Amino acid sequence: MVNEQLTGHRCNQESCGLPQNGSHSGWACGYLTPPAVLRGLRAQIAAGAAPGLTPAQAARVARSSMSALYVALVGWEELQAYAVAHPEHGPWPSSLPSKDAAFAKLVAQLQKTGVTTVSGSAKFSETWLRDRVYHGNATGC
Repeated sequence: MVNEQLTGHRCNQESCGLPQNGSHSGWACGYLTPPAVLRGLRAQIAAGAAPGLTPAQAARVARSSMSALYVALVGWEELQAYAVAHPEHGPWPSSLPSKDAAFAKLVAQLQKTGVTTVSGSAKFSETWLRDRVYHGNATGC
């Protein structure tokens, strides 16, 4: 559950009608659904591969892709299963062959852009991010 892992709360059928999507107070109901996350991820990948990008444009695309990549990593297994079960919504992005490769890509981008805090107060480190992505919690916050 993508949002449940992000927030620790789950929407219920009555609050938003999307039981696969959880959030605190329902703010993301209909927002971080598997099809929406996959569309966003594919759009970011396509933008990064667009021909003729200037270095500045490529850097902006890379920075803006961090949020889509983070959300995809948190719900990786669910998203892959969804992509397999619903081919009508498009295939899994071939440029992300494994969770480990996607994680390394996100860490590299965070380091390249100089990110030092996450969520306003948590100090960013690869260990913190790995704990969040692979284990669903953020120790040391």
